[in-house]
Formats: sequence, structure tokens, C-alpha cells
Amino acid sequence: MMDDVIARLDQLLDGQHRIGAEVAALRQAVEASRRRDVPLRRLSPADATAFAKLLPAISAGLPNVTFSVRLLQDYAGLNAPQYIALRDALVSVGGSRSVGRLLLRDAASDVPGFTIKALGKSSEGVLWNLTKVVNMTMKTHKNPRRSVTREPVKV
Repeated sequence: MMDDVIARLDQLLDGQHRIGAEVAALRQAVEASRRRDVPLRRLSPADATAFAKLLPAISAGLPNVTFSVRLLQDYAGLNAPQYIALRDALVSVGGSRSVGRLLLRDAASDVPGFTIKALGKSSEGVLWNLTKVVNMTMKTHKNPRRSVTREPVKV
């Protein structure tokens, strides 16, 4: 009888140790996730000025907001007014190499009015996606009276 009780206590302790190990693993996973979720950094004044000139010109000048710096150069060579504005923005930032560095350095930053992220690489270089952030209100399906508003990104 006493042997059965001791065996049962050993089983319970082993189960408790397994649960403790699982909790510790979950804690480590949560901490690793928090370290990866780096908060958005603020732009330097020079980069904020460059983005203020560049991103609206890209948004207005390109028919598709997925682009590479090489594609920006190609469009900047055209003579339509929106492409001339794009050319001027590229020149003011310092040329295509400077644009590429700016995007690589600051794409994960707080960019007012836009979200920009790298999609991957192609034969033309890094592919970028530019999205203009606008104020919008939408009704949720569960509660049609509740509104959700997405505000523009603030610097």
C-alpha cells in the first residue's frame, strides 16, 4: 500500500516538473518574441525631410506601389509631370544609391502618412511596398455601432 502511494507521489512530482519545464519554455518564447518586436525608431531630421519629399512623389508617380530603386530611376527618366516630380525628389535625396540606403536604413521607422516595407529581393534589387495611410472608419461585424479609426502614423 505504502509503495503505491510513493509511486503515485513520484508520478505527480514528475508531472509537476514537466509542467514547470513547459512554463519556462513558454516564458523564454515570449521574451524572445518581445526582443524581436523592436519599437519603431524615430527618423533623424534629415531622413524625415528626405522621406517627406520622396514618398509623396513615389505615391503620385508610380502606377503600382511595389517598386525597386531601379524602377524609380526608370520612371524618373520619363517626361510626364509626375515623373519629373519623382526625378526632382530622387535628386534632392542624393540619387538612387542614397535612396536605396535611406530605404534600407529607415523603412521600419515611423514615416508620417505612409507605411513602407521590404518584400524581398529581385534581379533589380530590393522590392519595396509603399502604402499611403489614410483616416478611415469601419464598422465591426460583431458590434455595428462600434467604430475603429486608423490614424496616420505620427512622427
